[in-house]
Amino acid sequence: MKHEQFGAFFARPALAGTKVKAVDCRTTMCRIELVLRSTADRTRFVQEFSDLAGPTGMAFAHIETANDLEIAVYVTRDGVGLP
Repeated sequence: MKHEQFGAFFARPALAGTKVKAVDCRTTMCRIELVLRSTADRTRFVQEFSDLAGPTGMAFAHIETANDLEIAVYVTRDGVGLP
């Protein structure tokens, strides 16, 4: 996944309550820090976030607590698995 593809993904109307705080892309993986307005916004994000990975990549969302509105998402490049 490329940096500009993240912008298109987060522009989806269903993700209006999601703010991208930071994006750090390396050779095989990107880490995206997000801030959400509510747990309902977080639920909508979780339902859609696998689309971030593209056809052969992988995605993982790290959510610490049931009320956590700041989460980290890890997305691999196409063809790369999660460590």
